[in-house]
Amino acid sequence: IGIMAAGKLRVLGSPQHLKSRHGGGYRIELKAGGADSDTPLTELVDKLFTGVKRVSSNHGTLVFEVEQGFALGQVFSAFEEAKSSLGLETFTMSQTTLEDVFLRVAAANKSKKPKPSRVSRAPNAMAMQRSDGGEPDGDGAVTGTNLAVEAAEYDGY
Repeated sequence: IGIMAAGKLRVLGSPQHLKSRHGGGYRIELKAGGADSDTPLTELVDKLFTGVKRVSSNHGTLVFEVEQGFALGQVFSAFEEAKSSLGLETFTMSQTTLEDVFLRVAAANKSKKPKPSRVSRAPNAMAMQRSDGGEPDGDGAVTGTNLAVEAAEYDGY
């Protein structure tokens, strides 16, 4: 999959590669049993993960984005224990989606303005032949007969 932003190819890779490299980690959703559980659950998430960003908090459901690099077994044990001690009803963990990757790449390149593609005549060896065998227009007009368009620049993986 390739993602273009601001007129340039910004990232290229398999879905898993893009999620791992540009996805930002994991999404944690916690459903609290009561309104008073928000603070203790937030403190638990801060303790278990690095790079915690609270995405939303609606009617007892807390959503966080966390960085990679945590002990999965320790996290599951802590969440299972929190069900009885902190009023946690359910929890889900998922890798960020491809949509999240697209949005991050677009946001990172939002302020960059695209450069117009340069169109030039192709060298004779590269020219496409017209079906009628004629020559390109003598006035230098660009036609669909022999064009070379500069490829989009690639910014990295």
